[in-house]
Amino acid sequence: MTITQHCYERFTERAKRGDRDPARAAVKILDMLSKAEPVQLKKKYRATALLRNGLRLVSYLKFDNWIFVLDEEQNVMTCYQGQQFRWEADK
Repeated sequence: MTITQHCYERFTERAKRGDRDPARAAVKILDMLSKAEPVQLKKKYRATALLRNGLRLVSYLKFDNWIFVLDEEQNVMTCYQGQQFRWEADK
């Protein structure tokens, strides 16, 4: 699993101050990913997400209020917080 530079940048923008150091961010992201659970978007949000992701199929992992977006090769493309209403457990 590779974490993209874009994901590191988004994480450090959105994380608590103590987690903004690049080395600490890497450890924190890997720890969160090891505990994350698969989720999927609710149906009404999927078409928009597919377009936003350049028609690439992606999967999502959720830890606490963080969402991680992974491509088909399991590269962690980005991460963000919130929008809990958009998610449901992966079936």
